[in-house]
Amino acid sequence: MSTVTNSGDLKNAMNSAGTGDVIIVAPGTYKGDFKITANGSRDKKIVIRGERLDSVIFEDSLVDIRGLFVSFENMTMKNSEVEVSGSFNRVTNNIFRGGRSGTVAVDIQQGSHNRVDHNEVTSWGYFAFRLTPIHGTVGNRFDHNYLHDYKNAASKNEPEAIQIGNGRQHTFMHTGTIIEDNLIERVEINGELISIKSSGTVMRNNTFRNDGLKGTINVRHGNSCIFADNVLYGVFGGLSMRGDYHTMVGNVLNHQNISIPSGDGTQSDVPFAQAGAGITPCARYQLVAGNQINNGQISVGNIVAGGASAARDIKLFSNKGKVDLSGNHVNTKINPPKGVERKEVGPIIA
Repeated sequence: MSTVTNSGDLKNAMNSAGTGDVIIVAPGTYKGDFKITANGSRDKKIVIRGERLDSVIFEDSLVDIRGLFVSFENMTMKNSEVEVSGSFNRVTNNIFRGGRSGTVAVDIQQGSHNRVDHNEVTSWGYFAFRLTPIHGTVGNRFDHNYLHDYKNAASKNEPEAIQIGNGRQHTFMHTGTIIEDNLIERVEINGELISIKSSGTVMRNNTFRNDGLKGTINVRHGNSCIFADNVLYGVFGGLSMRGDYHTMVGNVLNHQNISIPSGDGTQSDVPFAQAGAGITPCARYQLVAGNQINNGQISVGNIVAGGASAARDIKLFSNKGKVDLSGNHVNTKINPPKGVERKEVGPIIA
């Protein structure tokens, strides 16, 4: 275990770190770019830990984690960013505040099996958490974080609080990202509060308290995502699920809607669209079951981007609340499965 007291010593300690090393960062202000490329191991992680959460301050800084099994923890990050391009790393128990445009609190660039947990993000002006995957990126987890009290509402498509995948090129990348047990409140975004642009994301047991502020939770590109057991209070744009094979079960929405829209194409069309020509995919093959909608509704086939491509094969089972079927949709089922009867099975005797 070693203790550092200034930026130069911290850079040197990170440059020379080895498996199992613990670097204690003493109270003070640290500025600059800090990079670690060394690898820990599953049993002997490299730990970079602030001595006191409220008095170890990184200001206008970048912490670049490129190795494996590194834990960065117990720091206050003032307009400062943690970028993770390695795997099996952890960013935990930090406070991010005062972020200006261009500064991502935690930015995972292509790494896998990283965990971002028990952090606080407030007074922020850009992405809180962002994942930019490549083929093979998998298993990143964002849990037990508190995002609150900031506004980023300058345009119609500004940075989201959480973004998983940042374009149509990530549509069919199955990242297996988990977003769970987070509290997001009083975060105002004109466009998307949460934006999913890849496949296989699981959002479960999160609570959103936005009290009528702007921002939509949007699966925009990607397939086979799960949205389960979340509670939404006053999220202005509600929940919108475009694409194929998504599952929405057991959620509670208060004063907002679930949107299962039509579009101007399908998810399969997205990667083949010409540059600059956006495709807004319709919803297909989705299961929406056991949700409770208070003072809102489930809208199937609501018209988005002209709505020429109908929402299709949507199953709505055992939801509580109003359902609007006035949009453009095909083969929507609103009754639970009837089961198989004896007369339907076994040999047929002519």
